[in-house]
Amino acid sequence: MAYSSLFKLDTHDLRSEAEVETRLLAPLFKDLNYPATSIIPKKSVPPLLVASGSKKVPVQVDFILKALPGTAKVVVEAKDPKKSLSDAWGQAAGYALTYNADKSDLDRIKWLLISNGHITSLYQHDSSQPTLTLQLTDFVSGAPPLRGTSLLHKVF
Repeated sequence: MAYSSLFKLDTHDLRSEAEVETRLLAPLFKDLNYPATSIIPKKSVPPLLVASGSKKVPVQVDFILKALPGTAKVVVEAKDPKKSLSDAWGQAAGYALTYNADKSDLDRIKWLLISNGHITSLYQHDSSQPTLTLQLTDFVSGAPPLRGTSLLHKVF
């Protein structure tokens, strides 16, 4: 069993995608001092039609995190703890690619944050290789509160 002393969570507390969103990701954004007004939840994120083979399918993501000027910066995708992150990468990357198609470089999504609660990975929007991968046990209290996450602080 893995445990996060920062969020007072163990693996048994994360049994669904919704629990990953509310018990891990939302507190993570708060801990990183991300402004609540810049966190756009899925009910306010419009789905985009993303190419899947020869057809387009609607894709929705769980959160969009905006930069202070109001432009999207990070696509966040939560998954059920039983699912792998690689399954979610295509969804998040496809959303970012479609979103970025008609945007200037300054207005493009730059990052994908994907978590199933056990593993949380940060990707550049155009790479399938994570830039940073954390396990639940890496979210520890103390200084610094997130072990090995100076990059995560820079992104947020």
